[in-house]
Amino acid sequence: MTDRGRTRRRRVAVDLAAVRARLRAAGEADRAAWQQVQAVLLDAVGASTFELWLAPLDLLAVDLDGVLVVSAPRETVGWVAGRFGRILDSAADRAGRRLRVTGELERQAAKALSPTAAGPSAGVSTGGSGQASCGAAADVSSSGGSGDRPVDGSAYSSAYTDVYNQFKEVS
Repeated sequence: MTDRGRTRRRRVAVDLAAVRARLRAAGEADRAAWQQVQAVLLDAVGASTFELWLAPLDLLAVDLDGVLVVSAPRETVGWVAGRFGRILDSAADRAGRRLRVTGELERQAAKALSPTAAGPSAGVSTGGSGQASCGAAADVSSSGGSGDRPVDGSAYSSAYTDVYNQFKEVS
């Protein structure tokens, strides 16, 4: 804690090999289940909301308990998990699976599983490659600069501004 009462983030050493040991690459059955989840989500929230918030989600891997591990963009992972958590759980239940939205830690660990595990999966007929999940997200962000801060000194990252501007253009 600083003299002003603010808490500081501290770096924590994480063994990615240990995290990776709890994951496996998604197989055909897992991708089929994810497509079912996406179809249920599309029906539940509509094409516009699906494309804006749920299509950017990607199926990263499957954990040892068979839970689909999906990734949202770093800037929206908490919001998506909080806003769509119950819908995501319900859609996964209808597909006979469980899922969770994950953060940066598992995203980094899944990169080495296989070329298809960390890449976008097949999307729903709307053209989105979205994958959604809910549950607790382990979002580990680095203490250093993320590289997405705008040059103009704005408090918002450029990715946030881009999403906001796209939203304004659509509405």
